[in-house]
Amino acid sequence: MIPDYLKLPPLLAIDLLKSRISLPIDFKGLDARLHDYAFMVSGLMRADLLETTKKLLLRSLENGESASDFAENLQKAIMNSGWSLTGTHVKTIFTMNINKINWDGRKSQMTSPAMRKARPIWIWRWRDSPIAPRLEHQKLNNKGIPADHPFWESISFPCGYGCRCSAFCATEDYCKRNGIEILTTPPDIRLIVDPPFRRKSDNKTREQILKPGLARLSPDLRSQVARELKVKI
Repeated sequence: MIPDYLKLPPLLAIDLLKSRISLPIDFKGLDARLHDYAFMVSGLMRADLLETTKKLLLRSLENGESASDFAENLQKAIMNSGWSLTGTHVKTIFTMNINKINWDGRKSQMTSPAMRKARPIWIWRWRDSPIAPRLEHQKLNNKGIPADHPFWESISFPCGYGCRCSAFCATEDYCKRNGIEILTTPPDIRLIVDPPFRRKSDNKTREQILKPGLARLSPDLRSQVARELKVKI
């Protein structure tokens, strides 16, 4: 029987998704960190349908709905829109966004000063399909990497299309008791993160990251979004 506390909605993830502005743009070639501030779906350039998709994802988080529930609701919502989706595309929209927002919520907790001090090791959890695994991800399964290692600055799950990996934080004692190896020299990030998902390690501000994305909007929509985000354009 599933404990009641595990049935509670992920409130932090829900708040993070609500805070992200919908950007109906082609985000190819843009900074991967743009996804920290904006909700975007590949191939979806209509603002109304993008907002509908976001609302349905929020509903899934709030009500614990499955990928099948989301797919059915989204197909109904777009039935007369002229936008067609394959089952694979719908599944990708659901899994990529749910995994991303859940990780962002978890990471915000793991990076708090108190948690970093109490549990300074982050342990990779491999969850890819065993049928077609990413071997470099699989090799990292149950390997610990210090939370303050630059490796984590370039990581934001998922690390590529179809990636379902995650991480959790632990004490050094936990690692010793469970035979978990702590890596002081993690693998090259280029072996772990697909190119479109690689995060830059510069110190760009939120505004600097958002601007190239806003530039791809129509002038009217760009001004509207900039006002909502309180970003100068």
